[in-house]
Amino acid sequence: MIRRPVLAAAAVVLAGAASVVTGAPPAHAAGYDYVCDDFDFLGGEAFLHGHGCQAYPVNHEPSGVLFRYRGDRHYSFECLTAHPLPEDATEVFGVGCDRL
Repeated sequence: MIRRPVLAAAAVVLAGAASVVTGAPPAHAAGYDYVCDDFDFLGGEAFLHGHGCQAYPVNHEPSGVLFRYRGDRHYSFECLTAHPLPEDATEVFGVGCDRL
Protein backbone atom coordinates (compact mmCIF):
# COMPACT_ATOMS: atom_id res chain seq x y z
CA MET A 1 0.00 0.00 0.00
CA ILE A 2 2.89 2.35 0.65
CA ARG A 3 4.41 1.76 -2.79
CA ARG A 4 1.73 3.61 -4.74
CA PRO A 5 2.12 7.01 -2.95
CA VAL A 6 5.91 6.68 -3.00
CA LEU A 7 5.92 5.97 -6.73
CA ALA A 8 3.54 8.86 -7.39
CA ALA A 9 5.72 11.18 -5.34
CA ALA A 10 8.85 10.05 -7.17
CA ALA A 11 7.15 10.70 -10.51
CA VAL A 12 6.24 14.24 -9.44
CA VAL A 13 9.81 14.93 -8.29
CA LEU A 14 11.32 13.51 -11.47
CA ALA A 15 8.91 15.50 -13.66
CA GLY A 16 9.93 18.67 -11.87
CA ALA A 17 13.62 17.84 -12.15
CA ALA A 18 13.24 17.13 -15.86
CA SER A 19 11.50 20.45 -16.42
CA VAL A 20 14.36 22.27 -14.64
CA VAL A 21 16.97 20.51 -16.79
CA THR A 22 15.11 21.06 -20.08
CA GLY A 23 13.96 24.60 -19.32
CA ALA A 24 10.31 23.60 -19.67
CA PRO A 25 7.84 25.13 -17.24
CA PRO A 26 7.46 23.05 -14.05
CA ALA A 27 4.31 21.05 -13.36
CA HIS A 28 3.36 23.53 -10.62
CA ALA A 29 4.74 27.04 -10.94
CA ALA A 30 6.28 28.73 -7.93
CA GLY A 31 3.42 30.85 -6.63
CA TYR A 32 3.45 29.90 -2.96
CA ASP A 33 5.84 29.59 -0.08
CA TYR A 34 5.36 26.81 2.46
CA VAL A 35 5.56 26.38 6.22
CA CYS A 36 5.89 22.70 7.13
CA ASP A 37 5.93 20.56 10.27
CA ASP A 38 8.86 18.41 9.13
CA PHE A 39 11.02 17.46 6.13
CA ASP A 40 12.61 14.37 4.65
CA PHE A 41 15.66 14.88 2.47
CA LEU A 42 15.76 12.76 -0.67
CA GLY A 43 19.21 12.63 -2.23
CA GLY A 44 20.75 15.23 0.05
CA GLU A 45 19.07 18.58 0.42
CA ALA A 46 18.50 19.00 -3.33
CA PHE A 47 15.17 17.16 -3.08
CA LEU A 48 12.89 17.94 -0.16
CA HIS A 49 9.67 16.26 1.01
CA GLY A 50 7.69 18.52 3.32
CA HIS A 51 5.05 17.08 5.68
CA GLY A 52 2.15 19.00 7.18
CA CYS A 53 2.72 21.98 4.89
CA GLN A 54 0.60 25.07 4.60
CA ALA A 55 0.85 27.30 1.52
CA TYR A 56 1.15 31.07 1.67
CA PRO A 57 1.08 33.44 -1.31
CA VAL A 58 4.57 34.57 -2.35
CA ASN A 59 5.45 37.99 -0.96
CA HIS A 60 9.05 38.27 -2.20
CA GLU A 61 10.92 38.46 -5.48
CA PRO A 62 9.99 35.34 -7.46
CA SER A 63 13.46 33.79 -7.26
CA GLY A 64 12.26 30.46 -5.90
CA VAL A 65 10.04 28.76 -3.37
CA LEU A 66 10.84 29.19 0.31
CA PHE A 67 10.22 26.35 2.74
CA ARG A 68 10.58 26.84 6.48
CA TYR A 69 9.84 24.90 9.62
CA ARG A 70 6.79 25.67 11.69
CA GLY A 71 7.79 26.33 15.30
CA ASP A 72 11.17 26.79 16.97
CA ARG A 73 13.52 25.60 14.23
CA HIS A 74 14.80 28.66 12.44
CA TYR A 75 16.46 27.38 9.30
CA SER A 76 14.78 27.30 5.92
CA PHE A 77 15.27 26.11 2.36
CA GLU A 78 14.92 27.74 -1.04
CA CYS A 79 13.91 25.48 -3.92
CA LEU A 80 13.57 26.09 -7.64
CA THR A 81 10.11 24.51 -7.80
CA ALA A 82 7.47 23.04 -5.50
CA HIS A 83 5.14 20.17 -6.30
CA PRO A 84 2.20 19.53 -3.94
CA LEU A 85 0.71 16.06 -4.21
CA PRO A 86 -2.66 16.31 -5.98
CA GLU A 87 -4.39 14.08 -3.43
CA ASP A 88 -2.88 15.78 -0.35
CA ALA A 89 -1.65 19.37 -0.70
CA THR A 90 -0.01 19.23 2.75
CA GLU A 91 2.63 16.90 1.25
CA VAL A 92 4.93 19.03 -0.91
CA PHE A 93 8.10 18.13 -2.81
CA GLY A 94 10.78 20.73 -3.43
CA VAL A 95 13.26 20.35 -6.29
CA GLY A 96 16.65 22.06 -6.61
CA CYS A 97 16.84 23.09 -2.95
CA ASP A 98 19.52 24.87 -0.94
CA ARG A 99 19.59 25.32 2.83
CA LEU A 100 19.53 28.99 3.81
